[in-house]
Amino acid sequence: MEQNEFREQPIVGAFQASEQRWALLAQQMPLAMIEWDAHLNVTDWNPAAERLFGFSKAEALGKQALDFLVPDSAKQHVANVGRSLLEQKRPVRSVNENLTKDGRVLVCDWYNTPLVNERGEIVGLNSLVLDITERVQSRRALAESEERLRLTLAASPDPIVIYDLEGRAQYVNPAFTQTFGWTEKEVVGKRIAFVPPEALEETRQGIASLFAGGSLIGINTQRLTKDGRLLEVQLSASAYRDKDGKAIGSIIILRDVTQQRRSDEALRHSEERYRTLLDQIKEGYYEVNLDGKIAFCNDSLCEILGYTRAELLTKGISDLMDETNAAKMIQLGQQVFNTGQAATEYDCEVITGGGERKYIEISALPVKGDKGVVVGYRGLARDITERKRAQEELQQAKESAEMANRAKSVFLANMSHELRTPLNAIIGYSEMLQEDADELEYTGLIPDLKKIQAAGRHLLDLINNILDLSKIEAGKMDLYLEAFDIRAMVEEVQSTIQPLAEKNQNTLVVVCPPDVGGMIADLTKVRQTLFNLLSNACKFTSKGEVRFEVFRQVVDGLDWVRFQITDTGIGLTPTQVQELFKEFTQADNSTTRKYGGTGLGLAISRHFAQMMNGDILVESEPGKGATFTVLLPADVSRRRPDSAAATAAGEAVSGDSRVKVLVVDDDPAVRDLIARYLHKEGFRVETAADGEAGLQMAKQWRPDVITLDVLLPGKDGWSVLTALKADPDLAAVPVIMLTITDDRQTGFSLGASDYLIKPFDRKQLVGLLRKYTTRVSGPVLVVDDDEEARAIVCHALEKEGLTIVQAENGAVALEQIARREPCLVLLDLMMPVMDGFQFITELRQNSVWRQIPVVVMTALTLGEQERGQLNGHVERILQKGVYTHEQLLEQVRDLVVSCTSP
Repeated sequence: MEQNEFREQPIVGAFQASEQRWALLAQQMPLAMIEWDAHLNVTDWNPAAERLFGFSKAEALGKQALDFLVPDSAKQHVANVGRSLLEQKRPVRSVNENLTKDGRVLVCDWYNTPLVNERGEIVGLNSLVLDITERVQSRRALAESEERLRLTLAASPDPIVIYDLEGRAQYVNPAFTQTFGWTEKEVVGKRIAFVPPEALEETRQGIASLFAGGSLIGINTQRLTKDGRLLEVQLSASAYRDKDGKAIGSIIILRDVTQQRRSDEALRHSEERYRTLLDQIKEGYYEVNLDGKIAFCNDSLCEILGYTRAELLTKGISDLMDETNAAKMIQLGQQVFNTGQAATEYDCEVITGGGERKYIEISALPVKGDKGVVVGYRGLARDITERKRAQEELQQAKESAEMANRAKSVFLANMSHELRTPLNAIIGYSEMLQEDADELEYTGLIPDLKKIQAAGRHLLDLINNILDLSKIEAGKMDLYLEAFDIRAMVEEVQSTIQPLAEKNQNTLVVVCPPDVGGMIADLTKVRQTLFNLLSNACKFTSKGEVRFEVFRQVVDGLDWVRFQITDTGIGLTPTQVQELFKEFTQADNSTTRKYGGTGLGLAISRHFAQMMNGDILVESEPGKGATFTVLLPADVSRRRPDSAAATAAGEAVSGDSRVKVLVVDDDPAVRDLIARYLHKEGFRVETAADGEAGLQMAKQWRPDVITLDVLLPGKDGWSVLTALKADPDLAAVPVIMLTITDDRQTGFSLGASDYLIKPFDRKQLVGLLRKYTTRVSGPVLVVDDDEEARAIVCHALEKEGLTIVQAENGAVALEQIARREPCLVLLDLMMPVMDGFQFITELRQNSVWRQIPVVVMTALTLGEQERGQLNGHVERILQKGVYTHEQLLEQVRDLVVSCTSP
């Protein structure tokens, strides 16, 4: 037993010494060393492990590795390593992430060795741990940097080549292969043969300079493509070096500028041609920059402005002007800058280098940069000094001509008044004498009085024609449009022309359909045109027929009225037809001697027709008569939009004051017939086809009198009459019942004012309407400085039973009104002391008198300005020379009735 103990002691001692050496090694080892039992629980934890992971030995002992050292992302990997150790029973190396006590993540390199007992069983593990976090991060950063560089080189639009020291390509980017045609495989590791012979020496020198420490930036040179094309390139290069600063290769960047060079060359040639062209044109050309200074100009501008090019390039265009023109030029430039819109044909005055003042016509077009922003403007400047002087001379001549024309117009107006005034007296008194001669049966005087009237009217026609022609030549003839009934106008013309036809024993045949309707035109000019044509037909036809026909027709969707006058007279040759519408021209001298006339009537008539967008056509053969056709639009206002507001001579020029009559009848023929009757008598007429429509129209229109048929569909006349009288607003309106049965008692009991049995007489109906609408409450005031003219008008009106007051001028008329307010004023315009225009102004300024109706009766030819003065202030304008004496008096009688009605 002692012997055994003696033999074991050296073994134990050796083991303990080994243990001590191992413990000392573990304590002093710079690497973390950890021991584990077979269940991977920590059994030993050296100081280096404490420093690496932050856990003390006491904290680590007994813990499982997966519980505190391994993050979730690495647990599967560590578990796999553990299984491999247990299964293979040999050392295993692993790299994985680990956690520190303070939460940091480390990358560690583990050297794991199994501990095996004498029976070959694994009783534990020994792990040496090396922190490689910084190494991993460095490698990762390097890899990322290399990837960024690769992507950058690949994304570069410029070709890039990396060479080694011997000039072999180590790398080419995609732009290189696209530009030069070689693939990466064809050039990497080889010398690229793309330097043209003429650039070899330059390239060698550049490389030598580069490796000697220099640099190459933006060198213009040439390179060849794979297919032999020569490219213009811009080359930049730098050497790359090792850690000792020794050059080990180069990086070359090539930019293909072939297209840019071609564009630059083309631009240079274009600019050269552009400048050459600009120096050849006569107009001055300029370009202005953002500062308002001239940046470029051609030789012509220098010549126009009297400065050298160098002098102009220091100035703005506004610097060459006086203060007023400069302000306008600055405003023009600002307009172009602010709006980006061109300014053209701006006239201004400049002061040349020699002190001379010139007029130039200047244009300014915006110059825009790449982003569409205005960076300046350019334009042309044209010397218009001579043109300006010519325009000024022309303007002076025009003003002189207008002054002369105004003097002529004033002269003609005065002559018109002075000539027409005595003629009106001659014609008027001769008509009065003829009436007296008829009454006193002095039949021997009547032929002579008719001759006086005819001579006076002939002279008046001549004066009117000459005045009309002067206005046409001066462009002063105006249209005064109004709506009128064609049939009524034709009947009026027929009554006037009938005596002329009978004078030469001609038969006058008038064909005018009852349904021809109305038209909108200048009634006076239409009537005068027809008078001229019909009087010519009667004059040049003897014991024959004069046919006057009216048609309505539609041509190309437009409504036209055709007046056709056919005679069986002497006819015309083709030559005479060609000369027919020329002023002061007749068929021939023999015609003038035999038939008389001035040759103005047809010329004026055609002018009138053409002013209304119509015309006069003629067909004729010698000895077979002639046919004159007047074609006029049914509505001239639609074809002359500027004339919609025109006012006709004889038309009301302040609202329509005519008596309003509402006709209620279910028979369209009766409605049309009554409307025609009443239109001709000066009434305003609206119609309704049944009782309901009549009631509605009455409420809306408020008529002065109503004619009402008894036998109506639906609501009959008695029901309508009852409804009218039950309405407070309509109860006072007079109602005249029209019926085929005599039932007066019923009508009067229901409130009818009067009763007519169909068929009724036209005069009977008009008389009833006058009865219920005429309310004369004062005298008629006649204001005229011509005593004879006043006497004629007063004589006629007194026959109508009207009270007359006279005044020789506007001032006396105002005194008469102050004494007794008249129901109507008949006013001449050209008078001494106070003329008609001033009288109207004074009258309308008086709040008490301003409602007194005024009718102008004048021999003065009114222009647009005079009519404008009267517009809205008078009821009607009657031209003394337009109407016969009887027609004029008829107009006055109608106006007295109309203007004095409620």
